[in-house]
Amino acid sequence: MNESFARGLAMILTIVAYLLIVVAGVVGASTEDIVAGLVVLTAGLVFIRVFARRASLEYGQWLATMCQIAFVIRVIVATIIYAGPWDRYMFGEDQYGYDYIPHSIMRYWNGETGQPPVLLDPRVTGRIGYYYLVSALYYFVTPGLLGPRVLNCLAGALMVYYAFRLATVVFGRAEGRVAAVWTTVFPSLIIWSSLNMRDIWLALSVVVIVWHAVAIRVRMSFISLAVIAGHFAWIQYNRSYLVLIMFAATLGIFLLARGQSLGRDFIMGGALLGVLAILRFGLGYGQEGMTWLDLDRVTQQRDVLARTDVGASGYLPGLQLSNPVVLVSAFPLLLSYFLFSPFPWQMLSARRLITLPEMVMWYWMVPFLLRGFRDVLRERVGRQISVLVPIFIITSAYAISSANMGLAYRYRAQVIVLYLVFVSAGYVRKKTQVMTAAHARMAPGLALQRARST
Repeated sequence: MNESFARGLAMILTIVAYLLIVVAGVVGASTEDIVAGLVVLTAGLVFIRVFARRASLEYGQWLATMCQIAFVIRVIVATIIYAGPWDRYMFGEDQYGYDYIPHSIMRYWNGETGQPPVLLDPRVTGRIGYYYLVSALYYFVTPGLLGPRVLNCLAGALMVYYAFRLATVVFGRAEGRVAAVWTTVFPSLIIWSSLNMRDIWLALSVVVIVWHAVAIRVRMSFISLAVIAGHFAWIQYNRSYLVLIMFAATLGIFLLARGQSLGRDFIMGGALLGVLAILRFGLGYGQEGMTWLDLDRVTQQRDVLARTDVGASGYLPGLQLSNPVVLVSAFPLLLSYFLFSPFPWQMLSARRLITLPEMVMWYWMVPFLLRGFRDVLRERVGRQISVLVPIFIITSAYAISSANMGLAYRYRAQVIVLYLVFVSAGYVRKKTQVMTAAHARMAPGLALQRARST
């Protein structure tokens, strides 16, 4: 996508986003929605222009424009889902709690009520980070329900920034541009950014941690260490079992990515291990993840999720994953369900049919993904191989624990950007190969034409 076209598209989509927010507020007779939506949209646009331009002197303007396009696309989708003549919670019933529990927290902060009993509920305290984020938005802006949805759209736009940075540092600028474009338009990343749910922030944390773990192998940065620690804290108070998974992924990246100075590597390695040790043993981060190492518990949880009375999309119930033979033999099938479901023959409901465009797009990308993996394993460049570590660890953990297509689709979005980095590598190399072959076929004719002209 060239820069002039991107700028024009960004301007048009931004105008549409502003108008839709106003219309949604008027139709719903909610001034709070209008104020919250417009304030967060405007602040988000300013933040994106300032933040994304730091990427590079050459591509900073283009990247800022792509992030803006991603942001306003998500705002448009969020507003339509929220204000349209349908159930606004059709993509996730969890949104109801994320809409209204923060209202009680905000009133508590305002001194209007006592401490809400819900704050003593472990199901809430285990994800208190996102509840507090929404409560703060209600407190400092307005308690309009559209506000947190627009804020989540900003998180989705930042995924584009980090997809570009990660693909660029691992492969190159061409791959970075392709990864940014695909992250902008990938359907599940748009959907999960458009809802009032914590998932997109967790997906963003995964990419940010991976990017900064790779970055400190390229250039010493204690700021990167602080950012990694901050995102681990965020994960701990939103989905704590993911902390242990990301601990392992971060260490794997650092051990496999090659640095440029042995002395610097010792310093950064010691600092990184110190940060992770403080988080794990000093603050107790990742304790819930330790309990999930019990495969008997995973088996029980999977069996509940796979039952048809819990979810009509359940699959493979009754697997005794604590048996190593069962685990190894079932893993390829579990992996297939996690990465590629719902399959075409399973498009039997309206909710699954909504995923069809993404699944077609994802299946089309698979050959490029496999080529990207193949080339990385063949060339054995440490920085590229290191990014395979979080992909393998996160995918394996979610593949084993997921037991219905809805959950697999939801969790897959948390790692899909890492896959898109390798898809972009395979795509760019295939395109380069095709262009080189075409040029080779045309070269004799061009040489003959030049000879005749002289």
